Formats: sequence, C-alpha cells, structure tokens
Amino acid sequence: MSETEDAISEKLKILNQRLLDSTYLEDKIESLEEIYHFTENFTNLVGIHCLSSLIKSLEQFVHKNHFQIFFKIFNSLNGKEFVEIFLKNTKYIENIINLKNKKGTELFLLLCQVDCEKVCEIFRDKPVFFEKLSDEKLNLLCILLKDKILRKKLIDYHLMEKLLHFIDEKRSVKKVAQIYEILLKNSHFSQNYFFENIINTEKYKIFYKLYTLNTFYFYDILTAALDTTNMKFVDHQARFTKKEFIDRAFVLKRYDFISKYFYNRYGKDQNAFFSNFSNVNRVSENVNRVSENVNQISENVNQISENVNRVSENEDVDSHQNHSHINYLKEDNI
Repeated sequence: MSETEDAISEKLKILNQRLLDSTYLEDKIESLEEIYHFTENFTNLVGIHCLSSLIKSLEQFVHKNHFQIFFKIFNSLNGKEFVEIFLKNTKYIENIINLKNKKGTELFLLLCQVDCEKVCEIFRDKPVFFEKLSDEKLNLLCILLKDKILRKKLIDYHLMEKLLHFIDEKRSVKKVAQIYEILLKNSHFSQNYFFENIINTEKYKIFYKLYTLNTFYFYDILTAALDTTNMKFVDHQARFTKKEFIDRAFVLKRYDFISKYFYNRYGKDQNAFFSNFSNVNRVSENVNRVSENVNQISENVNQISENVNRVSENEDVDSHQNHSHINYLKEDNI
C-alpha cells in the first residue's frame, strides 16, 4: 500500500469513528459526505474500511449518501467481492430490510444482479419486507419470484390480495400483471389459491377492473391461471361463461386464451354451455351448410376426375391410331 493510500486509510478510520460515535447528527452527515467524496478515486479503500460502519450507521439515521456510497462500492472493479461479503453478514441484510426504504429496495435490486439466489434465500425468512408494496418493490418481486419457495411463502403472505390495490388505484398495471403471470404459470398451488381467494370471492370485482384498464393483461393472467394439467381445471374453466370474454378474445386474437376457454367443452353439456350465445343456431346452420357444400364439391371433383380419365383414355387411342397411320405412310413411301 502506498503512502497516499496509507494516509487515506487513516482518514477513513477517523471518519468512521465520527460517523458512529458523534452525538451530533450534523457531524455524522458531514462525515458521510466526506466518505462519499473519497469514493470518487478510492472506492476500493472505502469498501474495505467503511462498509461495516456504513451499514451499522443505518440504525441511527438514513441519508441519501449512504446508498450513493453503496452503489459506488458494489459497482466498482471489486464490487462482486464486496457484495459477497455483504450477503454473508445477516446483520447487514436485516438492517437494510428493516429500513423498508425506497433506496434499500434499489440496493437489493443491485445485489440481485450479482447473486440473486442468495438474495432469494434471505427473503424467504423476511416476507415482512413486502408487507407494504411500492413500485420499487414490484420491480424486485419480478426478480425474486423466480424462487419457488419464496413464491409460495409470499402467496401465503397474501401477495395476490395486496396486488389488487394497484389495480384498484390504476397504477403499475403492467408490472402487477407480470407478477400475477409469474405466480400463476405452471403452479397448481398458485392457480387454486387465485380462484379460491380472488376469482370466486368479492375481490373479483376489483380484479375485473383490469379488463377495462388493459384487456390484454387481463387475458395474460387468465391464460396463466387456466392450466389444463390442473386437477381443478374444469372448475376453473367453468367460472368463465360470459359471451363478452370470448368475443373480445377473438377481436384481440388471443388464441392462447380461446383454446383454453373451449378446451374439452364440446364433450360436456354443449347446449347448456352455449346458452348465452344468441347466434349459436346460426353458427350451427352455417357449419352444416358449409359441410354440405364441401360434400358437393367433393362429388364434383370426383366427377371431374372421371371425365379427365375418360379424356385421357381417348387421347391414348387417338395417339395409337395416329402412330399406326404414320407407320403406314412410311411403309407406303418406301
């Protein structure tokens, strides 16, 4: 270590002491600002000497410079090593989680880029962090919910119900739809929970608002929720019988939803299912008429085929006669 680095290290140690031990908040903030200035040229040294003190000081006060310094450290050349140190210390994590702070959430987003699996493990025991949701936490959830264990814990922690508040307030709709999709796709537990606690309850009125806010997202969620491999699929499918659902799906060309909407319904009580469709008889008549036309066309094709064969046979006879006549002429010429 050079003399300059030795001198900087000593200054950082003094700033750490002021940050933790000063009785005046102004003095703490001033020392924090000085530490931040050192990150411009000596980020590695700040990480080595100040990371622990910075985390610990969060118990006393929270300042924007805390997170600016963290971002500098974790984005530095040796950032990955500092992240690993940070994630190994449970106390560090708890301090950030307990803040329930916007910047704290952004910090976890940064940590996920380095070791998402480790961050997921941490949150398995800290679902309380998502007790109150924010736009920033929705971004974090989109990453963390890849972990199946955490996904189940957050569903038990009423995450699906909490997401309804965003729909009700008409905000972050795209992100909410994305989270619902992640929760529901390929998870029978999540799908059954969704129908039992959202679709089949008074909460459906709130969820249905999404149909008018963004119909496309509405179909995204229902398509993920309707899983033909789920033992309860028939019950889930039967929940949706409104004509408007299928009409709108055709307009939007949502054939993924349409296929599940009609899946295996032909073999059930077809008349009862289509009772809400006023044009079902007309559709049936058109289908029959098309079928008759196809049969007629088939008969015409067969008739044409026979005529072609007959013409072909006549041509073969004519050709043979012509060939014989030519030979005859040749013989005469000789």
